[in-house]
Amino acid sequence: MKLILSFLVLTFMTVTSKSVVGKYQINDDFKIDILILKRNGKFVYEDRGDSCWTWTDRKGNWELKSDTLILNEKRPSFVIDEESLEVVKEEWVVKEHKFILEGENLRLFKSDLFQKDKIFSKL
Repeated sequence: MKLILSFLVLTFMTVTSKSVVGKYQINDDFKIDILILKRNGKFVYEDRGDSCWTWTDRKGNWELKSDTLILNEKRPSFVIDEESLEVVKEEWVVKEHKFILEGENLRLFKSDLFQKDKIFSKL
């Protein structure tokens, strides 16, 4: 019985996760950002600003909880000595970004880095 229940839970989680795996593009006149959700629970966010000088790729892990997609991005943070201008300490900061699933689209509703209420359409 435990084996059957475990199989059903695992199957449900796999089917749910597979439904969000893929590429998404932001619906914005000024940006062409791409969010790639991989099957292994990793993501790449290709942040393309107004200038190619500001382009960045953000990476991390994603998880799906009910209808909420959570991206956990691990980013370096540096403490610099003011006198020598040398890096004294390097830390890693985890930033969390939350999206609501709306059919085939994702709507950003909580983020420290990205503008809220942006809609990402599945490609």
